[in-house]
Amino acid sequence: MSESADLDVAVLGGGGHVGLPLSLAFARAGLRVGIYDTNEATLERIRDGHMPFREAGADQLLCELLPTGRLDLGADAAMIERTRQLVVVIGTPVDEFLGPSMTVFERAVEEIAPHLQSGTLVVLRSTVYPGTTAFVAQELSARGASVDVAFCPERIAEGHALEELHSLPQIIGQPASHIRRESASAARPVAITAVTASAATISASTVRSFGRIWASVSCSRQASGNGCGRVRSTGCQDSIAPTMTWSAVTTIWPL
Repeated sequence: MSESADLDVAVLGGGGHVGLPLSLAFARAGLRVGIYDTNEATLERIRDGHMPFREAGADQLLCELLPTGRLDLGADAAMIERTRQLVVVIGTPVDEFLGPSMTVFERAVEEIAPHLQSGTLVVLRSTVYPGTTAFVAQELSARGASVDVAFCPERIAEGHALEELHSLPQIIGQPASHIRRESASAARPVAITAVTASAATISASTVRSFGRIWASVSCSRQASGNGCGRVRSTGCQDSIAPTMTWSAVTTIWPL
């Protein structure tokens, strides 16, 4: 394994709706970013300067960033060896009984474990079932990977990620304070306005869930003509509760 770290951060699932806007935001902040995705067709489209989906402001930003050399695209897991910060953006599917399936994360762990450098910060970013972070940390450790794992869930609305990355506080779930500090430091290059740290990964999941509930209730009120006036015309999203913090949620439901 290479001990060099010429990439500031790598994003697993970097060609998707969550991963690609995040990658672009990191690169816009001056970081050298590895976009790791197994979909070769998507990577080729990105290399050609075309967004694979609609995202406000992304087409122009992508064209501006490609000539800088700050975006490195690839489908080989060896890319992970070139960084000490890995953001994982893959969702938790359900099984035939509509229960959470960890199969996709089992495969991901098998794939990335041999390539992780000691001390790497691994951040789970997409929507995952409670307990997934602990599962991933345990499985990586069992395979000899000495890494730090945190849960930093995305809260953006599709199509508005580049805007909302800069306006919504980032929730960080990790019981170890030094890993929370690492995660907060990793988030700052994309100019997130505030960082809300939580002492447990399941608490971070709860904060995110309450934000979604808040959005759904407010959108229902708006639809019935009793709107609160804070819901954006672009649709129902978490941004109507940008200041909803960990401490506010634990007042309602302490964990």
